[in-house]
Amino acid sequence: MVVVFFSAGLASPAAWPHTDLLLQIEQVTADIETVPSPSADLFIRRGELYRRHESWAAALADFATARDIQPSRGDLDWFEGRVHIEAGDYERGIGLVSRFIARNEPHASAYRYRAMALARTGDREAAARDYAAAISVSEAPSPALYRALVVEQIAAGRDGEAWISIDGGLSRFPVEVSLLGLGVDLALREGSAERALTFLERVPEPVRALPQWRLRSWLIACIGDKEHGGSDLSMEPAQARGTQAELIAAALAELGEHPQASECRRAGAAMLGARQP
Repeated sequence: MVVVFFSAGLASPAAWPHTDLLLQIEQVTADIETVPSPSADLFIRRGELYRRHESWAAALADFATARDIQPSRGDLDWFEGRVHIEAGDYERGIGLVSRFIARNEPHASAYRYRAMALARTGDREAAARDYAAAISVSEAPSPALYRALVVEQIAAGRDGEAWISIDGGLSRFPVEVSLLGLGVDLALREGSAERALTFLERVPEPVRALPQWRLRSWLIACIGDKEHGGSDLSMEPAQARGTQAELIAAALAELGEHPQASECRRAGAAMLGARQP
C-alpha cells in the first residue's frame, strides 16, 4: 500500500487520479531504464500516461522516440494527433489524425477527435460529417456522439439532417434527456409548439421540474398562445448553475413582461445557439 503525503497533509481525492498516473509513469520509466533496448511500445505506453496527465511536451517526446525506433508504425499519427488536439493545436492535430484515418481501418475515436478539432476551427459541417462517421463505425455509439452530431448539424444549418439524427439517437436511447432537449429547442426555434410538446412529454417528471425544463415548458405554452406564468420564471436562473443558468438568463433576456410568440421563438433560438457539443 502506498500512502502519499503533501506539505498540506493528505492529497485530496481530486488529486488521487494524477497521483496514480505519476506512479504508473515511474514504473514504465523504470522499465525503460532497465531494458537494454526499450521497445516503441514502452515509449507509447508512457506517452499515453503523460497525455492523460496533460503533460503534452513529455507525451510528444515519447511518441517521437517511438517513431525513431519504429518509423513504419502507423498508429503514431493517431497518438500524436490526439495530443495536439487536446493541447489546442487543432490544425496540427487534424493533419495527423487525417493521415491516420486515410491509412487505417475506420476508427470511431479518430473521427470523434477530428470532429472536435474541426468544430473548434469553425468547420461545423465537416465536424458533423465526422461525428456521423464515428457513429456509423462504432459498435455501440454513445448518446454523447448523437448529441454532438446534432449540435454540429444545427450549427452548420442542416436542420433537416439534425431532425433525422435526433430521431436516430432516440430510437437507441428513448429517454436520453440531452436529445429530447435538442428536439424541444429546435422545434421552439421553428415555432412548432406541438412538435416541441411531443419531446417534452417524453422527459421524466423529476427532470421536467428542473429550471431549464420549466422554461422550455413555458416557451411551448407561449408559442402555442396558451396560459403561462411568465412572472414565476424571473427567479429561476438563481436556482440553476453554470451553463444552464446562462442559457436561462439569455432566454429570459429576449422576453418582455408579456412576450409575443415570436419573442418566445427567439428565446428558444438563443438557448439552441448556446449549445456546445
